[in-house]
Amino acid sequence: MTIGSSFTKLSVIKPFKTTWKSRVKVLHSWRQFTGMSGETMEYVFADEEGTKIHATCQKNDIRRLGKDLPVGEWRAIEHFSLTPVSGQYRPTMHRSKMSFSINTVISNCGSQGDDLFIELTDYTDIFSGDHDNNYLVDIMGQILDVQELKTVNA
Repeated sequence: MTIGSSFTKLSVIKPFKTTWKSRVKVLHSWRQFTGMSGETMEYVFADEEGTKIHATCQKNDIRRLGKDLPVGEWRAIEHFSLTPVSGQYRPTMHRSKMSFSINTVISNCGSQGDDLFIELTDYTDIFSGDHDNNYLVDIMGQILDVQELKTVNA
């Protein structure tokens, strides 16, 4: 159930409590603005087993917590809440989304490896529509041609 002596795996955390402590690698981050939640900082984390989770930080906490979450670094995160997620275009397959609060604590925990945690999706699955649209996918490609940018009225 735990990784090491005091860290809980992302695959077993549940929404019923907020005192979890997990060790994660920051894979991606981006700022987002929606009419419903305003400005947020969004993250994708992975633990040592490769389990990924989407996390969000509200505008009020971005200054306090955002500087402690550089992409590519491992961090210990304590005291966060989890909410169920659904719908299309989710960044991870985890059934919950991590949310930071005033009580969230982020600390250094040392490197646990250099894995990028990329799970590449085959192009044929994307083009044929065989992949699950509920989740975003990792792809890698090669630029074959560059042309002048054209504006298309749609």
